[in-house]
Amino acid sequence: MGKKLGFGLLGLLVAGAIYYFTIGSNILASEMQKQVNSELLQASTHGFKVEEHNVKQMKEHFTLTLDNPEKITHFLETRGILVQKSDIETLIGLKLGIDIAYLSDAYSAVSIDLYPLTLPTQLTAVNLEPKDKKILTQFTTMLTNKALLVHVDVNKLGTGFKGYIQDINETINDDFMTNVSLQGLTFEGSVNAHKLEKITQNLKALHLLLDEKVSISLQGMQSHYLLTGKTKYDYSSSYSIDTIQVQDNNHSSLSLQDTQISSISVVQDNLMTASIISNTKSIHIKDKEKTFTLDTLKLNTKTSNLDILAFEKLQEVDAQNQEALNTVMQQLVSKGVRIDIQNISAQNISYEDKKLDDFNLTAYLDIDKSLNITALQQNPLLAISAIDANLKLTLAPALFKFISEQPKAMLMLMLFQPQDINGKKVYSAELKDGKLTVNGMPVM
Repeated sequence: MGKKLGFGLLGLLVAGAIYYFTIGSNILASEMQKQVNSELLQASTHGFKVEEHNVKQMKEHFTLTLDNPEKITHFLETRGILVQKSDIETLIGLKLGIDIAYLSDAYSAVSIDLYPLTLPTQLTAVNLEPKDKKILTQFTTMLTNKALLVHVDVNKLGTGFKGYIQDINETINDDFMTNVSLQGLTFEGSVNAHKLEKITQNLKALHLLLDEKVSISLQGMQSHYLLTGKTKYDYSSSYSIDTIQVQDNNHSSLSLQDTQISSISVVQDNLMTASIISNTKSIHIKDKEKTFTLDTLKLNTKTSNLDILAFEKLQEVDAQNQEALNTVMQQLVSKGVRIDIQNISAQNISYEDKKLDDFNLTAYLDIDKSLNITALQQNPLLAISAIDANLKLTLAPALFKFISEQPKAMLMLMLFQPQDINGKKVYSAELKDGKLTVNGMPVM
């Protein structure tokens, strides 16, 4: 066939659909194998190492190891995948088994099974206690049995994919029993110009039992990711989770119902603006016999003018190298940075049988490009004039009264009295021109 078909390159021609249901399917499989081999050749020059490559007519098997974190990071970023080099470095020594089948069904040009065969070196190269060696042996057995397996189907146009993570129900037996259960994790998405364009994930349930003491469960999660621009920081994403529950054997628990989280990030002239909005319908906390509840917890924040080149350097700089860290931080604020907390609020707060009503907080922080990071560390009062900030906290009278009865809050409330505005207790704090005021009263 004159066209190269599939696997993230060019689409299948209409005539190819006829080929699939006839003898032409063998020709298509041959074309797909050529494309896979081309991709493997690219991978081998971008930090991966290909071994044990066995080829059959309609199937292939090979192993892939992570060889060069820097090249791998760059390669994945060109595919639109957000990843840090430090993340890849933690996976050095990991070996993946990959099984490929061609034309396994009407949807798939290529079907792929990926499963780890070895653990990262940093987990196996250290001197382990006998207990840890036992756990490591159990993990190795899990890998041998392909307990961790991802299945992906790529469509015949090479523009879409779908798949799942095989259900997991594994118990690690050490001094205490730990269980991991994962059910119904599926995903699908699309690829455009070799880049991951969008992906949707669904998870039915995840349950962790840690040391027979703490139980963590997550029910009904959906997530959506969409690449919206030229850089990896141009994207929108959203998550929804039906239920999150944490419980221990001391009768303490945390439960969150109906959580929605969305984020948008946009880059212009190498400056990023990112916002996050979250909403949780209800939260219930129980500490032995005491209970705390609230409804409609909201969070809305926005960060503007973040230098993405400096942001990327910050991920790699040695935290112990203060001079290098200062240089990167100076670049990070070189265009001026603004952080807005547009809303943090909750309704219908209650503690035991006390109704505490609601609260609302808004704030912003402006960092002028004139801020000298080194001077700020040496003498904050000399550099603080480059920072403007404002905070406003509004409390329902019942909530204010409850806080004022707490010993740790008494001293603060003695120093700063709230304003009474529209039946609410209000605190306003402002930092401007190096001067800090609370409710109009100077503090410094």
